[in-house]
Amino acid sequence: MESVAVNAARWVVGKALSPLSGGFVEAWAATTELGPNVDAIKMELLYAQGMLHNARSRETSNPALQQLLLKLRGLAYDAEDVLDELDYFRIQDELDGTYEAAEEHAKGCLYGLVLNTRRTVRNIKKKACSCGDNGEASRHTNDGEALAGSSCIHKLFSNARERSQFLCCAYPCKASHIEHTMKTPKLKFDRVDLSTRMKHIVEQLKPVCAKVSTILNLELLESNRNIGLMSLNAALSRMPGQAPFLPSSVAMSRPVTTSEFIDPKFHGRMSEINKIIGITRGDYCGKDLTIIPIVGSGGIGKTTLTQHIYKEVQNHFDVKVWVCVSLNFNVYRLKEEIAKLMPELKDEKSGGPDDLIEQRLKSKRFLLVLDDMWNCGNEDEWRRLLAPLRKAQSTGNIILVTTRFLAVAEMVKTIYHSIQLEGLESEVFWELFQACVFGDEKSIGNHADLLVTGKKIAEKLKGSPLAAKTVGRLLRNHLDLEHWTSVLESREWELQTGENDIMPALKLSYDYLPFHLQHCFTYCALFPEDYRFESDEMIHLWIGLDILQSRNQNKKVEEIGLSYLNDLVNYGFFRKDMNKNGSPYYEYLAISSSSVRSVQIPPSVRHLSIVIDDTDVNHRVTFENVKKDFSTLHKRLDVEKLQSLMLFGQYHGSFVIPFGNLLSKAKALRVILMFNASYDMENMLRNFSKLVHLRYLRIVKGYFQELSLSNIISRFYHLRILDVRQCSGHFNLPSDMSNLIKLRHILDPNDSFHSAIANVGKLKCLQELKRFEVKGQAEAFALRQIGQLEELKGSLCIYNLENAQTGEEANLLNKRHLHKLELLGIPQLAKWVGNDASHVFSLLEVFIIRDCPELMELPFSHSTCPRSGQEMNLTQFPTLRELEVVNCPKLSSFPHIPWTSSPCRVLIDEVGSDFQRLDYSKNNQSEFCLKVVGKDGHLDMSFWNVLAFSNLTELEVLYLKKCPPLPLKHLLVLSCLRSPTIHDSSNVLLNVEAENTVGYQFQIEGLSIDDCSCSGKELTLLLSLFPKLSMFSLQGCGKIRVLGVAKEQTMAMSALSSSPSGHKLEDAHIGQEQEQEQLRGEDEKAAADAGLLLLPHQLQDLYIENISKLILQFDSLVDGMAGGLRSIGGGLQGLHFLRTLTIRGCPNFLSSYYSSSSSCFPFPSSLQYLHLDGVGGMETLAPLSNLSSLTRLTIRKCMDLRGEDLSSLLAHGQLTNLNIFETPKFFVGCGSDSLRLQCLQTDDITKVLAAPICSLLASSLTSLTISWNDEVERFTKEQSAALLLLSSLQDLEFWYCSELQSLPTGLHRLTSLKRLKIWSCPAIRSLPKGGLPSSLEVLDVRSSNNEELKRQCRNLRGTIPIIKDRRYY
Repeated sequence: MESVAVNAARWVVGKALSPLSGGFVEAWAATTELGPNVDAIKMELLYAQGMLHNARSRETSNPALQQLLLKLRGLAYDAEDVLDELDYFRIQDELDGTYEAAEEHAKGCLYGLVLNTRRTVRNIKKKACSCGDNGEASRHTNDGEALAGSSCIHKLFSNARERSQFLCCAYPCKASHIEHTMKTPKLKFDRVDLSTRMKHIVEQLKPVCAKVSTILNLELLESNRNIGLMSLNAALSRMPGQAPFLPSSVAMSRPVTTSEFIDPKFHGRMSEINKIIGITRGDYCGKDLTIIPIVGSGGIGKTTLTQHIYKEVQNHFDVKVWVCVSLNFNVYRLKEEIAKLMPELKDEKSGGPDDLIEQRLKSKRFLLVLDDMWNCGNEDEWRRLLAPLRKAQSTGNIILVTTRFLAVAEMVKTIYHSIQLEGLESEVFWELFQACVFGDEKSIGNHADLLVTGKKIAEKLKGSPLAAKTVGRLLRNHLDLEHWTSVLESREWELQTGENDIMPALKLSYDYLPFHLQHCFTYCALFPEDYRFESDEMIHLWIGLDILQSRNQNKKVEEIGLSYLNDLVNYGFFRKDMNKNGSPYYEYLAISSSSVRSVQIPPSVRHLSIVIDDTDVNHRVTFENVKKDFSTLHKRLDVEKLQSLMLFGQYHGSFVIPFGNLLSKAKALRVILMFNASYDMENMLRNFSKLVHLRYLRIVKGYFQELSLSNIISRFYHLRILDVRQCSGHFNLPSDMSNLIKLRHILDPNDSFHSAIANVGKLKCLQELKRFEVKGQAEAFALRQIGQLEELKGSLCIYNLENAQTGEEANLLNKRHLHKLELLGIPQLAKWVGNDASHVFSLLEVFIIRDCPELMELPFSHSTCPRSGQEMNLTQFPTLRELEVVNCPKLSSFPHIPWTSSPCRVLIDEVGSDFQRLDYSKNNQSEFCLKVVGKDGHLDMSFWNVLAFSNLTELEVLYLKKCPPLPLKHLLVLSCLRSPTIHDSSNVLLNVEAENTVGYQFQIEGLSIDDCSCSGKELTLLLSLFPKLSMFSLQGCGKIRVLGVAKEQTMAMSALSSSPSGHKLEDAHIGQEQEQEQLRGEDEKAAADAGLLLLPHQLQDLYIENISKLILQFDSLVDGMAGGLRSIGGGLQGLHFLRTLTIRGCPNFLSSYYSSSSSCFPFPSSLQYLHLDGVGGMETLAPLSNLSSLTRLTIRKCMDLRGEDLSSLLAHGQLTNLNIFETPKFFVGCGSDSLRLQCLQTDDITKVLAAPICSLLASSLTSLTISWNDEVERFTKEQSAALLLLSSLQDLEFWYCSELQSLPTGLHRLTSLKRLKIWSCPAIRSLPKGGLPSSLEVLDVRSSNNEELKRQCRNLRGTIPIIKDRRYY
């Protein structure tokens, strides 16, 4: 294995030379001052590169050499900075038409002399000023000092812990801060400063390179002395087919495993065990050879699982062999070892390993374990290993392969899926963890005080069995809380280096990686633990770090990055999974991240990541401690060396002042990533406008008006990635954005950045142009700008093509790598002729056409439905997964939708078909959702022909509006449908009554019927088809007038013996059908006339809204119903599982309760949440007195209701949350008993903020919300005083009080108050004069709708832990 130190130094030296590639910098700087220095630094770097290249295949463990290599790396970084800065000013000269590097100025030699003199004087003055900084010289002397404090900083990553000095680039610029302008100010070029720095670097490089070269030569001589002996040993020990000798660092003395199971007990993995044993005894028994790979990271338990299975199944095999393969996969050695471990035959013939294996396995079933296999050579070598095993002349043979690498598993497996091991489930792992620490139940019971801390430690181990054993050894000898807490905070297990410890096991996988993958993976340490990212997120970061080097000129860096990412997945360092929307995401695998308190932080750290957890700002004490931690870090860290800065946590802006102090001298940054940035960027990074090296800028959930980026963004000439796609607010791009000639990706919220870039054709590296608007004759926005973008690969969207002189200017036929194409606003487009352009769309995944009023045909419309039953023609779009057609009124034919059963998205809107809108996609819950909106007028059944129901088997959510009834035969196909909504239809489903519905059963769990003219009879019968229905919503269905509950027996009979997939039953239901016919008669007609709807008993959530004549049935008025269903009466008492009930806009709903002879309560006692809005007739809370499970009650517009029984309801039930609106009499008679209420929301300021009520609430109320009051302008003194009686109040909120002009006085005296929220109260312009309580932890004004109030709150940053002033929190 090559030396990591040599490789790292060689890589940095090569990177430092990259600005000189192509010769542009040298040619530009070829003057008497700069030229020789550039040449000298280049020569030294080339010498270092050549020297390290010659040493690349050698190992070295010389500590002195490693220190010198670190010094060399530091100087190479310095050289890279100065050369990169030269390249920056070269680009600036090229763009501005100037020549700042010239020795003689265009105005003459004398002028040039004066200019150089000024620069020299300025440089001397700058150095003289820096000499007065006494702290700087001493800051680099104590690299080993540990940092004390800072619980907030979870990641501090040192690039191999460089200790070298770093001279930060300086850019003298005395210009004061300029307000936002459309022309970006330029930086001044200081030739004297750059020349001096280059000379200094060369002077330092020469002796370091000489010393490194001397040591490498001495090591080479030493190695040559032993080469003869090594060659002799290799020749003697090597057999035919054996792999070459491996250095010790590769072999790494891996422990040899055996089949012996040594653990006292096996924990978990039952599903994996059952699956593997099932394969060995199931369908695969008939196959001659089955290979089962078990894949997982180091220490996850692959070998232990295999040992357990080996023990379980060994009696089922004639021959059992266990071989530990380890890192050295050698076919001859493995065959020899397999043959040696097989039982010998009495009469076997002598021969090689192949012959012996074939003889010893003949007609015998065998089990072979190849444990810890790191590679399997190539396919030919693997086949050579299997060749003698395949000659066993028996079936049911099994090979179990354990490996860390997915690529190995994919090559060897013969089953459909490999067995992939993740961490143990939390409960199983906790059991294993306790066993590793305590050993037995008695010891656990004797140390119960340690279990809480133990669980915290266990959570950080990610279910790794080997980690549990490592930590168990640390904890078991010191069973005291102080030691365990110390282990938890220091993560001491990361420092254990024994053969059977977790960190060496994980590091071994890392050491096995090629250097370029090690380098890429290393930067994952900058992200928070368990961080999930999409592929472009990591690839863009690697591009910004300049670590993706293309050896193949025809391969883009994005393709290289994706290849590296896939390699890391195959090596087991990343796990690939799917987001809810179907897109892939990645998660890097690690045990835990180190805390800042447990690591030594060298001042020369170059990559810094800081995570502000919510716990760092939730309490004032921790808030103040974090600020002290930043002060400590400021003294420890040399920020001039920083190349990467990442700030995570939605509240890191609360520390903008200490951050600003910490980062005040950061000038070498190449990568900036910030989450929830809500501040002026130059308050955080005071040299932000001078970051000439910046390549990657990503801001997540930022606010443009506060960030103040627009006046400087176009001067970052090295910028590759600008990612602000999750930001909000208005951003004015400068007019010279085309200066960013190296920009590859620009990601913004709505693609408006793309359309605003003038002369976008100059951005030659741009990979996608998501929005381009052709603007008449303006050259800066002419269509030919697109023609100059030859690198386009991702998305291209063109607007206003009618303004183009000719479509050929876009040069679309040369855009062969497009994945997304949008064409918008083409009035004359009628047909699409795509026969000559099929190669353009071979990779097209997204195709969008909008605003084409004359369009009559799509590229694949030649044979589409509904006019043709033939298959559609999508050969030109083989990878199409998204189609969008909007506002094309003459287009009437489409492919069947969806055209594939694979995930896809379709939007058809305002076209010339029977439907107004058709939208098929995944929703936020990752459910397949279909929305169909028809047009007014008569629609027949051909309406449904456009849908390919056979491709909708995964559909879960369905919304139909103004559609003809959906035939049950189509509903049967939708086997995964869980939640349909039917809106504004004449009847809900076709032939519910006419068809034999007894044989139908659907898996519907939620149903919404809105504004439909269906009858109670039809709807009751429909509900009987859904035995799993738990949620039902009914709105605006005027024909429904009586609501009851069906008997359980008859509801069950309706679905008796139905198949789960909804197929019809036949003979078993003949008798039942006859019974149903007999039940239909006059009673049924009476029920239908009464509009009776019977609800199924299993409902859990019920919503009824806007049915003015609806009443709740208490007496059994009707004995018969459609389908034989019968009512049981008694209100909703039959709904035994009901948890949530909302009744709105039904004023007569309870009218029969007061006139009924029944003594039962209207609602079941299972109810947990009740919302009554506009329900008349109630005067007291007595009808609710049986609701012992009720936790939340909302009352609105119940004009006569009084709260006389509230104290009883609170005392005998679980009610804690009460919401009262537009119910003026409620708080009039609440009695004198204490009200044990925790949360109250109300609009009744006058009655609630009165001393009598507040006294009753004082001891228990923790949350008060005043909302929906449009009358009160100010709080009276009495109301403010009453508020202060609420001594337990922790949360105070004001919502939608449009006239309220000020907050109550004396808020600072609410000493328990922790959270204050102001929401949609635009008249509140200021905070109370007395201020806010010192206990306040959260101030939320993000939706206050008053900018002056927000400004005042921002001024409190640093005094209140959390201030939310934007919607992105």
